[in-house]
Amino acid sequence: MTSPSQSPAEFGQTINHWFELHRRDLPWRRERSPYRVWIAEVMLQQTIVPVVVKRFDEWMERFPSVEVLAGAAESDVIVAWEGLGYYSRVRNLHRAAQLIVERFGGEFPRNRADLEALPGIGEYTASAILSIAIDLPIPALDVNVRRVMARYFGAGMTPRDVHDFLTEAASATSPSVAGEALMELGQLVCTARNPVCGDCPLFETCKTRGELPEEAEKRSRRASVNRRSEIALVVTYADRILIKPAGTEGLFAGLNLLPTLAFTDLTRADLIIGEFLGYDKPLNVKLLTPVTHHFTTNAVKLHPVSVELEEYVAPPEGYGWFPLETISSKAFPSAHRKILRQIR
Repeated sequence: MTSPSQSPAEFGQTINHWFELHRRDLPWRRERSPYRVWIAEVMLQQTIVPVVVKRFDEWMERFPSVEVLAGAAESDVIVAWEGLGYYSRVRNLHRAAQLIVERFGGEFPRNRADLEALPGIGEYTASAILSIAIDLPIPALDVNVRRVMARYFGAGMTPRDVHDFLTEAASATSPSVAGEALMELGQLVCTARNPVCGDCPLFETCKTRGELPEEAEKRSRRASVNRRSEIALVVTYADRILIKPAGTEGLFAGLNLLPTLAFTDLTRADLIIGEFLGYDKPLNVKLLTPVTHHFTTNAVKLHPVSVELEEYVAPPEGYGWFPLETISSKAFPSAHRKILRQIR
């Protein structure tokens, strides 16, 4: 094991002092309740901080407590989550809130086992709640913290060594501050690319003072994004719109969807759409602004086409006609919602 250049207490004091000077004023830091920390951590999974900053206060106004969230309809919760991606997260969030109310009277458990038994709460999220909100000396090792510690110690420190070191550092200072300080350091200074080592409070004692070679190698092996194009249909008739109602399974469970077709020559869009609808009369199609839909390892460029029918047609299997006035209250993937905004 490589010997640290600072004791755990000195390390904790160094990063806590830096955090006092450089911490960002983020809305979830203004009150460190377990509920607020939990919501922020789930929102921040796979979502950048500026987006979460805009959405966090909106969520808190709508669902100010775990009891309010637990009592809300799932459809309302999913609508409120639109644009934050990975909708399985919000379904787990909603179910976990219900279990916290049912099993614990609305109080968050103060031990890891009970927290991790809740849907969507894994080791990291449980550690973040216990350390940041409840002030227990339990390291929350997200990707930023792991990167900071890997660079700081270099080779020779096992994950257990790092965990024990950070536990001592948190115990000697403030668990709630120490965890956020390391996350902040990784996000602002010790970044994955082009770390600003000269601004780092750990520069003098850091073993690598920069990026570890294996990090670049990992990036080079990162799976490539699957890119494709599709035609998205906005089909209306007499103040109704054709959509696929929300299902309960699959990636888009809980979300309504616009019809999509394989992308071909848009000059033949009227024929392709007519075939899909079983409509043999001329169609007046209007091309809208393309939108790119990112999910998992896919990037789908949607080419929206607006079609207003003059006669009723039976909806294709799996689809239905719904009043246009109800669309704003239904949950859609963010890309589909952007397309719908273009017809208003």
